Amino acid sequence: MCLRALLHGYPVSDISFSATIRNAFDNISAKFHGVELYKTASGRSIILPEHLVKEQEVYFAIVTEKFLEYLKNSYLPAWELPDMTAIYFTTIRRLEHALKNKD
Repeated sequence: MCLRALLHGYPVSDISFSATIRNAFDNISAKFHGVELYKTASGRSIILPEHLVKEQEVYFAIVTEKFLEYLKNSYLPAWELPDMTAIYFTTIRRLEHALKNKD
């Protein structure tokens, strides 16, 4: 099964949304040929071509291989730390909220 890669962008405010998306898209399309940008009623969508999309099993194998490499080497990339902190914080806050509103 091949995943259809699609990214949606929605404006938070009217301040230079189109220019920001266009600049970001220009950077992406320079590196990844065939990527397409579409204007939608509520924002913009970016679609990846088939040759850039990996099948679900292939993607899972790549992620698993990287994880096992990190586990073996007792190494976690620096870019992972802020993400893990955010996930931990969000999870704890949701648990506190659920326990508080349990009654």
